[in-house]
Amino acid sequence: MSNKREAERYIGLVDVVVDSYIKHSLKGHMRYLREEMMSEGYIGLMEALKKYDPSKKASKITYISVVIRWRLYHLIHSFIKKEKNERRLIDNLFKDLEEELVYYDMIPKTEKEKHEEEVEKYKLIDRLTNEIKDPATKEIFLNTVVDKLKTNKELAEELGLTVAAVKMRRSRLVKKLRKQLKSEEYN
Repeated sequence: MSNKREAERYIGLVDVVVDSYIKHSLKGHMRYLREEMMSEGYIGLMEALKKYDPSKKASKITYISVVIRWRLYHLIHSFIKKEKNERRLIDNLFKDLEEELVYYDMIPKTEKEKHEEEVEKYKLIDRLTNEIKDPATKEIFLNTVVDKLKTNKELAEELGLTVAAVKMRRSRLVKKLRKQLKSEEYN
């Protein structure tokens, strides 16, 4: 049987393994990674079909399942490692910004300068808020930039999202904000 035909025969197994992995191993978290997990599962399927040795005691389905789970395990752990590194970078960036702001705030400003800064800040926030179409993401953005009153867990419960989804959206918003500020800095 050709590899393509054989892969088509076992393709449903990828779905089953990925859904099982999300449900049991990840307890429903990181559902937004399903597409990446499916791609990794297909790669695992092809790899398993190439390397399967019928002389071994494991059945083909068992072997394929194990290879797919192994690939998913490494995908998730690389994602978690990447997320932790990004979080560390964001924390360091905010720490650096806070230190710079301390020195910046020591420079005496006139009331007019303070007012102009405040107006510019709110114009930028308003413009960025209007660009966000999804109400949940808008709420996360406003909480991140303006209020900073709610934790990720509180926002997740309020918006009906997972904590991981709130963290991911918050991370993307911070990146977008940084990019926006840099582009305006050069204009």
